[in-house]
Amino acid sequence: MVATLGPAICAAAEERAASARGDPGRHEPTGESQGHANAYALHCEAARLEQPDALMRLGWMHAEGRGVPRDDAIADTLFRRAAGVVGHGDKLPACLRPPPREVAAPIPIAPPQIDHESTPLVIEVTTIHTAPATTDRR
Repeated sequence: MVATLGPAICAAAEERAASARGDPGRHEPTGESQGHANAYALHCEAARLEQPDALMRLGWMHAEGRGVPRDDAIADTLFRRAAGVVGHGDKLPACLRPPPREVAAPIPIAPPQIDHESTPLVIEVTTIHTAPATTDRR
């Protein structure tokens, strides 16, 4: 189902991104920074579906620093992914990173119970007597 909808979603995202960038023949731009932010969000939406055109456009935004801080490592990763090359340790933009996994809270361990009462006193001392040692073992 995603493969069928992928190009349609990408085309819709591209149309909205072009509108946000203020391309000629499109709607009026809402301001350069706002237009870049909208275009970036829409390209990220299409790039999550691994659309090569969206990956290329995100790469150029990072390479030129348009709407995002310039980052050549991210741009390189996006260009390679657009070409179909996926590597390990790639530096991805935040919008394409997987969400952090939730870590279960540690099970609380109750502290040991400490008896804070006073130590009982020994009032009577008893003597322990041992049996005499004998050599007679019957």
